[in-house]
Amino acid sequence: MVLLHCNSVSSSSNFISIVKDLGPVIISAIALIFSYFLTKRTLKTQLKQTKMTFDAQKDTEARREIYKKLNDFYGPLLQIRQESNKLYEKFSEKYRNKDPNFATLTYLLNGFKFEGNDEILLKEIIELGSKCEKIIHSKAGLIDDSELRTNLIPKAINHFFILRLAKEGVLIGESEKYKDLTFPRELDVVLEKRKKQLEEDLVALNKRIADQ
Repeated sequence: MVLLHCNSVSSSSNFISIVKDLGPVIISAIALIFSYFLTKRTLKTQLKQTKMTFDAQKDTEARREIYKKLNDFYGPLLQIRQESNKLYEKFSEKYRNKDPNFATLTYLLNGFKFEGNDEILLKEIIELGSKCEKIIHSKAGLIDDSELRTNLIPKAINHFFILRLAKEGVLIGESEKYKDLTFPRELDVVLEKRKKQLEEDLVALNKRIADQ
């Protein structure tokens, strides 16, 4: 009995000794695991915040770019085109009543002379065309529509140039040769469509930035 009791006491002592020896190791292991998960969570939070900051900066830059396109190119160009269209309606009304296929460039090339108020209106229309050219040349980098950039705007630029030459009498005759350089009426439609799309994109961006 005494021997058994001694063995039991010895085993208990050994267990306590082992626990004492392993205690710091176990605590260190637990602390290490806790630190790992805490660090992982912190990094995840930081990455999320970094992404949110990057997205916010990206949205802010996109918004700035849209404002620039609207304020420096599409807005001013469309405003001038609207002025020109109103004048052209007045200028061309009586000619279109007589000739449904009336085209100012064709008439000028064929030697027709506009007089009186018509000449004054035509002069102003040509001046507005020159203003359009200046905007297009100075803000060409803001043109973000392929149809505008490669087709419609080059046609409009050529029309403004040829119309000036014809009005000045420098270019005469061969109206058939230049009939494809009459003003591209679809230009205004595409400009307005692109402007509307940019405005819708701007509304969406403003909402997303406000929710961040």
